[in-house]
Amino acid sequence: MPAPVTRGETVAKKQPGRPKKSGEGRLVRINPELFNKARIIAMRRGSQLGEYIGSLIEGPVNRDYQTVLKELSSEEQGGGK
Repeated sequence: MPAPVTRGETVAKKQPGRPKKSGEGRLVRINPELFNKARIIAMRRGSQLGEYIGSLIEGPVNRDYQTVLKELSSEEQGGGK
């Protein structure tokens, strides 16, 4: 239970709605079964879920991104896909 407010003290009003985001990360939908498995693995390894999932997808995402950049460059030069 919070301490009572004494004379001369003010209590900050609770802001309505959700707290402001830090600007980090995005929400994504994921299969609930995979989510639970990944959460257990991350907890067991002592890391955050986002760090664990990020480490798994970083390599494939970077590789595919480079491929897409090359495709776009080729298309701009008139090479097509």
